[in-house]
Amino acid sequence: MSERKNIHTFAKIFSHLTGPPTEIPVIIFLLLNRAGVGRSSFLSYAAVFLFFGWGIPVAYFAYALRRGWIRDINATDRRDRPVPYAVAVAGWTILIFFVLNVPTFVDYPLFQYFYALLLVIWLITFFYKVSVHAALNTALYLLLNQVCDWRFWWLFPLVLLVCWSRWINKKHSFWQLVLGVAVAVGLWGAFCLVKLP
Repeated sequence: MSERKNIHTFAKIFSHLTGPPTEIPVIIFLLLNRAGVGRSSFLSYAAVFLFFGWGIPVAYFAYALRRGWIRDINATDRRDRPVPYAVAVAGWTILIFFVLNVPTFVDYPLFQYFYALLLVIWLITFFYKVSVHAALNTALYLLLNQVCDWRFWWLFPLVLLVCWSRWINKKHSFWQLVLGVAVAVGLWGAFCLVKLP
């Protein structure tokens, strides 16, 4: 019993460490790094990206959780998800217009990929619960390897560990996890065909 409890505790901690509040700042860093933003502008760009792409969505989620609009920190009930996801999409829509007006942002397709991923996840959520953990972690390792010439391909098994952590604590079904990975990989494949270098 104690061993089982330890496994669930580890899975819970690992799940929190690999969730959207942790992953999105890393993804933002990778996007800006790939974009060729100069050192003098990097902090300014990072502040804008973190404010609209991370700060506002996280602040809204925390506020909604406190008000009871979201029932638990995992937003386990699918019906709790569309509004906070819409806030995230709105923040990244603002960033789309920001990026379009920054001529030095040379890797716009990667930004489009991540924006498309958030948009598709939000739309799916109206009909089916998809694992954001699975999707974002898959996207993170795809972005990391794109930026680093695929030197970190060996990190992909961590996606399976993330999925296991969500499944063992009964936050997602097997198919919800598969869909999260499939959406990230499918969109990546589509962007590779038409946009990504």
